[in-house]
Amino acid sequence: MEEGVKTIKKAAEYFGRGIYKRGSGSERVTIARVALLAVLLGLALVKPDILMSRPLDPAGYEKLGDGLLVKTRSGGLKIEIVADDVIRVTSAADGIIERESLVVLPLKHAGVHWDVEERDGSALIKTRLLTVKVDLDSGALVFEDRDGSVLLAEGKRTIKPVRIMGEMSYKVSQAFHFQKGEALYGLGQFQGGRMNWRGEKVPLVQANKTSVNPFLVSTKGYGVLWDNYSKTVFEDSKAGPDGASEGSFRSEAGEGLDYYFIYGPEMDRVISAYRGLTGHAPMYPKWAYGYFQSKNRYQSWDEIIEVIREYRDRGVPLDAVVLDYKYWGDLGWSAFLFDEEAGFGNPEERIREIHDMNARLMISIWPKVGKETPVGRELVEKGLDLDPALIRATPNAVMHDAYDEAAREVYWRHARAGIFDRGVDALWMDGTEPEFITTGTRLETELTIKLARSCALGPISKYLNTYSLMDTMNVYRSWRDTKEEKRVFILTRSAFAGQQRYAASTWSGDITATWEVFKKQIPAGLNFCMAGIPYWTTDIGGYWLSPRDLLHGQGKITPAYRELYVRWFQYGAFCPIFRSHGQHVPREVWRFGEPGDPSYDALVDSDNLRYRLMPYIYSVAWMVTNEGYTMMRALAMDFRRDPKAYDIGDQFMFGPAILVSPVTEPMKNKGSSRRAVYLPESAGWYDFWTGKRSDGGQRVEARSTLSTIPLFVRAGSIIPMGPYIQYAEEETDPIEVRVYPGADASFTLYEDENDNYNYEKGAYSTIEFSWNNSENVLTIWPRRGDFPGMKEERRVNVVMVRPGSGAGVEPEKFPDLSVTYKGSPLRLEF
Repeated sequence: MEEGVKTIKKAAEYFGRGIYKRGSGSERVTIARVALLAVLLGLALVKPDILMSRPLDPAGYEKLGDGLLVKTRSGGLKIEIVADDVIRVTSAADGIIERESLVVLPLKHAGVHWDVEERDGSALIKTRLLTVKVDLDSGALVFEDRDGSVLLAEGKRTIKPVRIMGEMSYKVSQAFHFQKGEALYGLGQFQGGRMNWRGEKVPLVQANKTSVNPFLVSTKGYGVLWDNYSKTVFEDSKAGPDGASEGSFRSEAGEGLDYYFIYGPEMDRVISAYRGLTGHAPMYPKWAYGYFQSKNRYQSWDEIIEVIREYRDRGVPLDAVVLDYKYWGDLGWSAFLFDEEAGFGNPEERIREIHDMNARLMISIWPKVGKETPVGRELVEKGLDLDPALIRATPNAVMHDAYDEAAREVYWRHARAGIFDRGVDALWMDGTEPEFITTGTRLETELTIKLARSCALGPISKYLNTYSLMDTMNVYRSWRDTKEEKRVFILTRSAFAGQQRYAASTWSGDITATWEVFKKQIPAGLNFCMAGIPYWTTDIGGYWLSPRDLLHGQGKITPAYRELYVRWFQYGAFCPIFRSHGQHVPREVWRFGEPGDPSYDALVDSDNLRYRLMPYIYSVAWMVTNEGYTMMRALAMDFRRDPKAYDIGDQFMFGPAILVSPVTEPMKNKGSSRRAVYLPESAGWYDFWTGKRSDGGQRVEARSTLSTIPLFVRAGSIIPMGPYIQYAEEETDPIEVRVYPGADASFTLYEDENDNYNYEKGAYSTIEFSWNNSENVLTIWPRRGDFPGMKEERRVNVVMVRPGSGAGVEPEKFPDLSVTYKGSPLRLEF
């Protein structure tokens, strides 16, 4: 029992550390707990590896309709031509993997022309954009662009047969050679603060605060989607004297080796092609791009409605309030029931009150449900639960088997009847790693999941990272079958490749409220979005406050926490989803002061700026759906040829125009702070707050008070802004169009019905604005498309941004031009 012995040895090591490690008792308890889980796993679950050998076929290849089947001296290999810019590589006993991927949609191979020739012991596959060289002896591949420049070269490939719970599987690994100066991103959300994965080891295992997606993108202009669901490790060696290194993906179980090489060369093309393979992200309802107010937890309908009323009375924008756990009272964990005794009676009537104030309700549910609940009893009676065999993770709860169609039907039927049909607008699907018990590390999560032994699809080790994918799939498909006029919005703590197609946003888990943790959220979110899933958010203010904050504040908000919260809120206003949440102290804006207080005013200004930018944000959201675009963007996405931008993890682009530089250190009672901001090479940058223009390709010292963070707008940009509004669907007329001269620019304003799926049938409109910099002409092109309720005429205020004009949150009082747009083209000269 080779693997079992290794696991038990590791458990003994952890156990020893748990006994002798100096430190707090909680540290020793955690280590001992992990050790116990590992012992149980080693004794009960891990079967001996059965290594098999087989005779090797002579070197050669066979041309198939969709690619090449290569028989090398190291085994079978298939190079599948999916598109001009997408190559699938599989290797197994015969080179072909026959399976229905959970991640990749059925491949179409439409209209792809390619040919192959043999030269010097290699087969050369050529598409319109790529050349793939196949060494017919070793089977190693080299991917080149059509100019002959090497993009990526394979190293060693290994496939070892193993048996897991009596089922045949393979351990697989593939090495790759990375080049000097190349930067790597993606793979999911991690809390270590790293932006660039060169020289790093990244375990891909789900956990609270960790969400994985085995998709890697490179500044060399390509991406790699590793189509494997088991425990995986990406690791890159330290660069050698020539700046090159060898990295690899290693997975412990699968049908064989299976990955996709995707060429751009621009990262937006790479990520768009990834979504072409795995599914595009649908539009959220417009209200979901507004502000979510949440805390742990609102304790009655009366409290929730009073919070919304207070926002409306103060004139502070808000779109959603979140109802976290225990609304079910004593009816059982995540019972899909509202308990009147707990303050949540008459849900339909109370949710209508929320809707009457132009607000929405998001509610939390779990994949784990109480055994005594109607849904729990039905799952157990029908054998559709996913409980560990050796430990009862939670004595009074069971995990539904999201891999089982029957379990999914039971789960949604109860969720629909008890919650969705009552009028709830969005679902917060918590603990979707899945969390059998409260776990704090990847290792604990991995071991507890593996103790479940199997799911409906087979050994759970093979499907370790995909529970959230299956869980959100069920809710998305069922919701759409139930109610097409209400767009799906899901928030979930875990994620995997392809999950964007199920309208699922991810947040960064139960993080702690410190400046260090706050700063690490920025690269965590950027790498998550660069892994292809566009919607991400964070608990603004951190979920857990530190004991010091609590002791000094006696449970109230301290001045130190107030400053941290304001800075986090200012950053959150430029995340794809804008949401506050946390434990210990309430998070409504008036808890941080009253009008005239710098903290309160700073929060309200950031909230107002988010809503003034709603025409820009909603139009960028359409780019996400329609073009495979990414809203929150590491600098390397837009400035791939500027190496100075590669390792910057505390700045990002928000859409095509706005450079965001959050303030991640306290001011220390100075009244203002200065931080270094890198302005990438471009036609120039405008300070959002002053309109002053600076050259690109330099580092500047940007000053910020408590009310502002450094924001710059790229020269050659157009930003449409609306008036002050209180919720996202409120009328946005007039439109203020800010033009940032210095280069040609264009932007397409998108509008639709805000909350149904008619846009999929063409019910939407677009208006293109273009700026000709050499002629100083702004053209508003003819409107394309229409939809019910479309505003036929719009007032457009055009502002040429410069010092003192078109700067800051306030609408410009003296626009350069004000015109009425009726759908016909306008040519405006300046």
